[in-house]
Amino acid sequence: MSQSTARGWLDEHAGRAVRSRWSVRRAGIAALVATKGADIATTLVGLRVVENVREVNPIAAAAIGAHGPVVGLFAVAAATVLAIVLFVEGTLSLAATSSREVLDVDGRTGRVACYGAGAACNLGIAAYNAAVVLTAALVA
Repeated sequence: MSQSTARGWLDEHAGRAVRSRWSVRRAGIAALVATKGADIATTLVGLRVVENVREVNPIAAAAIGAHGPVVGLFAVAAATVLAIVLFVEGTLSLAATSSREVLDVDGRTGRVACYGAGAACNLGIAAYNAAVVLTAALVA
């Protein structure tokens, strides 16, 4: 393989890795936002429909008390998603600069694990909220 052919192969694969890293990042953030949206939606329905239900997250409850349910929940959700993204991206960036041999070069595995765990938690909370709403509707 000539040097120019090897350089072309390397450039092509390096570009693919960068595109892959960005697509995993975008998909992870989109999953966080979508599942956090499901959490917000089911929480709002529960607060409006189910008698005597309250927000159990003390931070969200304080935000709801200070700003109302819609603004309070959206503010907490935005802060939560932003904090997760900053933590994941910052940690992977720091880890990549200090130990490239240990981690996959672009952190795809870390992103999938971290964003996936966050999305799974949000989805679990939304499912619980939906169960509370449905149970209240069936009992009423």
